[in-house]
Amino acid sequence: MDYLLLTVARDEAEHLPQVLAAVRQQTLAPTLWLTVDDGSSDTTGELLRGLDGAAIFERREHPTRDIGFHWGEVLSQSAARLMALADERGVAWDVLAIVEGDAAPAPDYFATLAAALAEDPQLGIVSGELVEPGAEQPVGHRRDIPWGAATLYRRACLEDIHGFSPTPSHESVEIVLAQARGWRTAIVAGTRFVHLRPMGSAGSWYRGHVEMGRAARWLGLPLSFAAAKALRLTLGRHPTRGAGYLRGYLGWRGGRCELPEVHAVYRRRWREWWRRG
Repeated sequence: MDYLLLTVARDEAEHLPQVLAAVRQQTLAPTLWLTVDDGSSDTTGELLRGLDGAAIFERREHPTRDIGFHWGEVLSQSAARLMALADERGVAWDVLAIVEGDAAPAPDYFATLAAALAEDPQLGIVSGELVEPGAEQPVGHRRDIPWGAATLYRRACLEDIHGFSPTPSHESVEIVLAQARGWRTAIVAGTRFVHLRPMGSAGSWYRGHVEMGRAARWLGLPLSFAAAKALRLTLGRHPTRGAGYLRGYLGWRGGRCELPEVHAVYRRRWREWWRRG
């Protein structure tokens, strides 16, 4: 399968050398790779600009950026730009892949996931397993919810859901829409990527979980869920996560997701979570 690759990064100079090396070591290389510097203040732009071969570099200017809300918009616009570049250059593709600036995939990552897509025509969105720095075992996660940091989207599925969602928690919306339209989404065993910073720690544990709380409110999860999750986070490692999550949830004034498919799924997940106690 031929695939396009998108990497959008901001202030990721600490992690990018590992990420770029990991992409260069792939046994299945992208046909076109768009790298976007989202207004970095460090050397991210220089690292991306120095790539050659199938890589194209662009820079966006943004004085501010939040992790969840601006991010979905930038990814949507950048993916549309990548698809337009492929069309202009006559580049064939079956899959569009995302690798974020802090995700280093194993050398067989894209080849393994492309093979899974080829084997199962109903697979629409996939990722490998996520491993945190220094860990040997992958992070536990629902097998039908691929990780967003290193994800592959089948072209037909992406077209079916009308492209990337320029919204908060974009990957949650895309997965729900794909499933509602009959596509399977999955974490594929047998390959993995290293998330080079612990999940939810971008900027700081507190700030990262503020964004997660805001996204939960936007998705329509109830206050009882947010309070219970904040308590669990407070009792775990890095207790500031709970305060950040609750502050983000309570402070969000940006409206709610208006997609009925998303509402139905998150209401069901809430009921399942409540019954499990």
